[in-house]
Amino acid sequence: MPRRGGDGRTVTRVGEAASIRVLLACMATIGIILVFRVPPMGGFDEAFHWRRALQVAALHPLARRLGPNDWGGRLDARALAFEARADGAIASGAPMSVAELAALSEGLSQAPRRPVVVSFPSTASFSPLAYLPAASGIVAARMLHLGPLSQLHAGRLANLLAYLTLVWCVVRVLPLGRLAALALLTGPTALHLASSFSADPLCNALPALLAACCLRLHLCPDRLPPRGWRLGLIVLLVLVGLLKPIGFVLSGLVLLVPSGCFASGRAGRLFRVAAVAACCATTLGWTLAYPFVPGRYWHTGAQPHAAVQAMLRAPLHAASVLLRNGWNDRWFWWVDGWGRYGGGPGPYHFTVPASLAGVFLSAVLALAAADRPGSQPARPAAAALLALLASGYVALLLLAFRIGYGPPLSDFIDGVQGRYLLLPELLLLLSLVLVLPPWVRAVRLAPVLLAGCLLPDLGAAVVALGHFAGLWH
Repeated sequence: MPRRGGDGRTVTRVGEAASIRVLLACMATIGIILVFRVPPMGGFDEAFHWRRALQVAALHPLARRLGPNDWGGRLDARALAFEARADGAIASGAPMSVAELAALSEGLSQAPRRPVVVSFPSTASFSPLAYLPAASGIVAARMLHLGPLSQLHAGRLANLLAYLTLVWCVVRVLPLGRLAALALLTGPTALHLASSFSADPLCNALPALLAACCLRLHLCPDRLPPRGWRLGLIVLLVLVGLLKPIGFVLSGLVLLVPSGCFASGRAGRLFRVAAVAACCATTLGWTLAYPFVPGRYWHTGAQPHAAVQAMLRAPLHAASVLLRNGWNDRWFWWVDGWGRYGGGPGPYHFTVPASLAGVFLSAVLALAAADRPGSQPARPAAAALLALLASGYVALLLLAFRIGYGPPLSDFIDGVQGRYLLLPELLLLLSLVLVLPPWVRAVRLAPVLLAGCLLPDLGAAVVALGHFAGLWH
């Protein structure tokens, strides 16, 4: 049934639900095509994520320490041989043959299993949580006695299904801003990551679900929350704490939970403290167990202690470096995070035209203005909190790369990629939905604006699929 806003505009749940279903169906179709069209190991650092998923699939969730700043474990030599063949083609820039790799995969599936110990600390130091979907796909393919190529496709499909399911949950829970959030979370790079072995999909989707739950409690205080919601939020916060070291910043989302949800003000304060403590303790515990320094592994000249000492000696200069890098790279991060494909050297790594990223940005900002009905008052305090958390997330991300990735005295922060910023972008988008006055006629145009987001997505997909067709044929 339609509902009528306070300003007389009519907004139908049916129309919004239909728009969501259409967009999800389109993104699922593109994602499935990417699963089979992107060459093996052609995703972002996919060979390293493939190894971690293999380890989790072998029921070894905890990596083995192999040395200083080094972790790994025992993996199936057949899967590693397949990876080496695909990775060699990517390193050389040569196209891959489907028939050749399919024959290799079939031959390896008939070979005896032989475990070998290998090092892959850049992903072995990650929690196994983000690899459970891909690992389940590998296990299912092995139960059917399929080779490494089919295991790769099964793991990608499982990762895609898990991500789109979580995105659907986020959209269902959000009290407003559904279409804008859906458009952002299913952008080209986000979909490319979801249709690979990357850990980023769950690292983005679970915190997004946490934000949606807290916003729902904040904006719908009169609705009775589901039973066990407190335990559910604590579990979500613990899971978020297991994903990325800076994820603990998002524990501040519990401040959105209104006091009316608790029996007393003291009970509310105790819950918030316990929730934040659970998330921070989880993050701290895992980081201390696996203190990986990426700059040492990638030989980028990182010296964490020297970098910290330099920042303490000149804190104002350190702050100016963070601000300057963040401001100078803002457009690069957006284009890189929205429309970049592949993680290897060219031609396996490319970015779609920046004009498409600009069109999408304009459309999604207009959609944010259209995504709040006039009956819902502005919430500047909640919007300010989301913007603050997004800013804190970006600041800590820059600080982490300043300390752990580049040379200690460099004024340029290297290693930050646009895909790392999807979460703060989502928080900023939701803050705009909360604070912008609804565009008078835009609510009726929301499906049209959603189509304006979908068209650049489709353009990026056409560019990407055409590019990959020349590399995997």
